[in-house]
Order: sequence, then C-alpha cells, then structure tokens
Amino acid sequence: MDWEPLNRLMDEKNDNKSIGIKNVNKRLVNLYGEDYCLTVDSKINEGTCVQIRIPLYT
Repeated sequence: MDWEPLNRLMDEKNDNKSIGIKNVNKRLVNLYGEDYCLTVDSKINEGTCVQIRIPLYT
C-alpha cells in the first residue's frame, strides 16, 4: 500500500467512508492511553502489517 492512502485512513480530518481503522485506533487510545494503539506498516509490493497494541493484564 502506498503511503498516501495509508495516511488518509489514519487522518482524523478525513471524512470518507473508511472510518473503521480510525475508530478502532481512537477507542484503543481512549481506553488504554497513547502507548496503546493501532499501527500500520506498509511496503509497496511486499505487504501491509497491522498491529494492535493493548496492555497485558494478569
């Protein structure tokens, strides 16, 4: 995935129909704080990795 569409997915000001990723990230930050969130790393012609970071409760 190219960086431009990836940045649009995470942009708070973007009002397009792709609100799922922004919504999940916003909820994670609201529940657990800035250290816990959704990150997306993408490399053209290699693939995209989506990571959800949440705290470990024991």
